[in-house]
Amino acid sequence: MTVTVGTASFYHTRLPHQSKLEKIARNMDLSREARVRLTWLTHYKKQGNASVTARRFGISRSTLHKWVKRYAERGLRGLEDLSRAPHNRRGPRPSPGRRSTSSALSGPINRPGASTRSP
Repeated sequence: MTVTVGTASFYHTRLPHQSKLEKIARNMDLSREARVRLTWLTHYKKQGNASVTARRFGISRSTLHKWVKRYAERGLRGLEDLSRAPHNRRGPRPSPGRRSTSSALSGPINRPGASTRSP
């Protein structure tokens, strides 16, 4: 006896109850990647086993748990990719030949070992 659930496609297996979630996802303008992740979560919820779900979709269990956590915290919007831009960026550096106004006003620089007396 062979039991089949849904139809296979390139990225995932469609589940019978998935159409309602896909309709919601389309109305929210989720990306293709977010819809694929939604498929992972619906399968995980139905199956109840992270190892089986991860093996079926070719992802690691830690990746699956990361997306489950984001979905729990942020809902469907949590399935979108986050920005990879750094939080902080360095400010512009002054060019080597140019001193800043604060160092120009402070006077000569005393270097260790340099004589401060004039000969």
